[in-house]
This record gives sequence, C-alpha cells and structure tokens, in this order.
Amino acid sequence: MIYRVLTTLLLLSASALAQNAPTLDETARFLAGMPVTGVLEPLTHDPAWQEHAQAMNEAWTRKEQQQIWPMDAGECAPVSPQQRHRFLHV
Repeated sequence: MIYRVLTTLLLLSASALAQNAPTLDETARFLAGMPVTGVLEPLTHDPAWQEHAQAMNEAWTRKEQQQIWPMDAGECAPVSPQQRHRFLHV
C-alpha cells in the first residue's frame, strides 16, 4: 500500500514539482496520511492514498489507546530498585 502511495508521488510530472515543489512539512504530512494543501492535495483524492491515510489513522488510534493513554493516566507499573539496577547496568 505504501508502495503505491510513494509511486504515485514519484510519478508527478517534473515540471509541476519544479514550479511548485512541496515543502518538507507537506511531504511528511502526505506520507503520514494527514491532510495537505498545495501541490500534493490532488493526490489525496487517490483511493490508494485514502486507504493509506485510514490505515495510518487506525494505527495511531491503537497506539494512543494501548500505550499513550495508559501512561498519561499513570497506569505504568512502578519500577523496583532491582529492575532499575538491571536497566541502568546493561
């Protein structure tokens, strides 16, 4: 799936990119499946990109629910002195 998105991005005409090259921020947002404006915006209508964007959104939702929210809520288990020693002296 990411291959199709990258292929689409690379197949843009060189003249269009030379006149209005996307910024690094726009490129990063595009690859992350986030909304973009400018020269990359028409590519977001491609079904492959939309599928990629949905997959990235679902992955971030899982990451938040399984790892980030528990840390914010203080659900992390405390580290014992023995564990701390093991982590620091590996």
